[in-house]
Amino acid sequence: MAFFSHFPFLEEIYGMDFFLLAVIVAVLVFVVTIGPDRQSYMESVASMFRGRSSDKEISYPSVSFISGIFVFLASCSSFGLLLCSIEGTFTLENGRGLIIFGVGTGFAALFYMLKLLLYSSVNGYLFNRQAITVKPSRWNGFFNMLFTVSGVLFLAVTLIITFFGLPRPYSLILACLVPVFVETGIFYRLKSVLFKNMISVMGFFFYLCALEFSPLALAIPVLMRVMCNI
Repeated sequence: MAFFSHFPFLEEIYGMDFFLLAVIVAVLVFVVTIGPDRQSYMESVASMFRGRSSDKEISYPSVSFISGIFVFLASCSSFGLLLCSIEGTFTLENGRGLIIFGVGTGFAALFYMLKLLLYSSVNGYLFNRQAITVKPSRWNGFFNMLFTVSGVLFLAVTLIITFFGLPRPYSLILACLVPVFVETGIFYRLKSVLFKNMISVMGFFFYLCALEFSPLALAIPVLMRVMCNI
């Protein structure tokens, strides 16, 4: 661990080699795939927190199918690495560290597919009934962009936790800030673009509960239960 002489605590952690290799690979994938479009990503994220606007402001960078696959895998892996850093388990060769990494990566992939299925079915139904003004495919593209941004932020949190040795409570708080940030942006986009004034307050609340709050409320206890049994 001579490369990390400024972080001596890393030298005392067994199994960091494969963990750091996985982190470096994830960073490189993000740099290569979204680096050229970083300006578009920044503009898309900034647009989430604007007030009322036209539906044209649901913008997201377009990526190729191959790049999308790599970004998806890197985003899912980032969550797995985050769980490893929070648990302080950096041995990915075998044992508990590898299991935690696999659980985190698989959980992120399943959560992504669940949300995409919900968006496609519910938004498609609402669009056909003219309850929303944005095509479901555009909102799915926006969600794909947010999933990628979440992966980048989770990876950044992983680096902070790992290299600065944050205690577990602070690590959990820092990790929770990512979904809070993303869901806040989604809330603004839903109200200012997707629905505008074409739905009642109660209908908007039901939509939030069904597609935003419920998946998180179900996913978090399941993840905690699985982690406790590892």
